[in-house]
Amino acid sequence: MKRVIILALGATLFCTSLHAKWEDLLKAVQDTEKLDESGKEVSGKLYNATVKYSIINGNNDNKLSGNEKINLTIIGAEGKEIRTPNALTIEELRVWAKHNADALMKAIFKGEPSTTITGIPTSTTSTASTYRQMKLLHTINTTFLSKIMFDSETTSANDGVKDIDSNGGILHYTTKFDSGNSVGILISYRYSSTDDRYDSKMANVAFTPFYKINADINKNFSLGTIINLTGNTVYLDSSIFPDGAGYFEYGGGVGVIPKYQFNESFFIDGTLGYQYMKKYIPSSLVPDEVDFITDAINNLKALQTLSYGIGAQYNIKKEWRINGDILQIKQLVTDDIEKGRDKATYYTISSTYDWKKWSFGLGYKTVKDVEDYSEDSYMLTLKYRW
Repeated sequence: MKRVIILALGATLFCTSLHAKWEDLLKAVQDTEKLDESGKEVSGKLYNATVKYSIINGNNDNKLSGNEKINLTIIGAEGKEIRTPNALTIEELRVWAKHNADALMKAIFKGEPSTTITGIPTSTTSTASTYRQMKLLHTINTTFLSKIMFDSETTSANDGVKDIDSNGGILHYTTKFDSGNSVGILISYRYSSTDDRYDSKMANVAFTPFYKINADINKNFSLGTIINLTGNTVYLDSSIFPDGAGYFEYGGGVGVIPKYQFNESFFIDGTLGYQYMKKYIPSSLVPDEVDFITDAINNLKALQTLSYGIGAQYNIKKEWRINGDILQIKQLVTDDIEKGRDKATYYTISSTYDWKKWSFGLGYKTVKDVEDYSEDSYMLTLKYRW
C-alpha cells in the first residue's frame, strides 16, 4: 500500500518530469546497470523494439560524455528500421532523435506507452470507470441531497507473456439540485505492476468533474445526459526511467444513459458516450538530452472513444439489489493503438446492500475482445448518503 500511495502522489505532483538519459535507455537494452563502452555491437530489447548500439572512443565511466560517439539502430515490432547515419556525439544524437521522434515512439511503445505497460490504453480504462460511476449515479435512489462513494477494485491480467496486477479506486461526490440535475466529481486512481524485464509500474490519477441533466420522459422512462471534463496524470517507473517519467492527459466527453423502469423491482438501462483524450508534457521539464520525448508525446494523436452498452438491475428486496452490465469501448482513432487493442468489452455483475445511510457492494468484472489479453477484477463499493 505504501508503494501505491507514493506512486499515486508521484503521478499527481511530478508526472510531467522525466529524468532518463541516453545511458539509461542503452543500459536497459541488456537489462544491466553497466553501459557497454567496449566498441562492440550490443543487441537487445527496449520494450517493443530491437536495439543495436556500439560506442566509439568509450572511456568506461558508465555514461555518455566527452568525445564518445554512438552508432544506433532501432527496429520496431513491424520491422521498420531507424538508424543513425554514422557514429554520433551525444549532441548529434539528440538532434537525430528529435528528427525521428514519432518513429522512435512507434517503434519502442507502438505509439501508446500505457498500452505497452498495462495492455489497455488509459483512455479505455478511464472511460470504463467513468461510465460505470455515471450509470450508478443515474440509476440509484438519489433521495438524499448529496452522496459520497468509494469504489475499489483489484485486478489480475495477462498480456501475452507477462502478468499485470492492478489496484484501483474511485472517490465520487455528487450534489443534486431541486431541478433534478446534479453536479459532482470523480477522483480515480489506478496502480499497475508488470512482471516484465524492466520491472515496469504505472500509476495514474484522474479528476473528472461532471454535470448531469436529468429528464423524466414519463413515469417509466428517464434520460440522463452527462457532460464531463477529464484531467489525468500518468506516472511510469521502470529500469528505463529509474527516476520516473510521466505526462498529462486532458479532455472531456458527453454521454447519455436511458433507463426504463418495468416495475418497482426491475429496470434496464443503456449507455452511449464519446470521450476525447490528448497527451501533453511540458518541454521545460524534460532534460535537453532526451527532449525528443517531448515531441513524441505531444505529437501523438488524441485518443477518442465511443462507448455503448446495456445493463439491468433487479431488487431482491428493498435494500438488496443485483446489477449486470455489458459495456464496449471502441477507439475511433487507431494510428497509435496496437492492433487488436482498439476495443474492449467489459462484463460486470455486482450486488449492493443498503443499511441505514450506508451501502455496501461486491462485484466481479472481466474484459474480453482484446487480442492476447485477459483481465479479471473484484470490486468493493462503499457509499454514504445524507
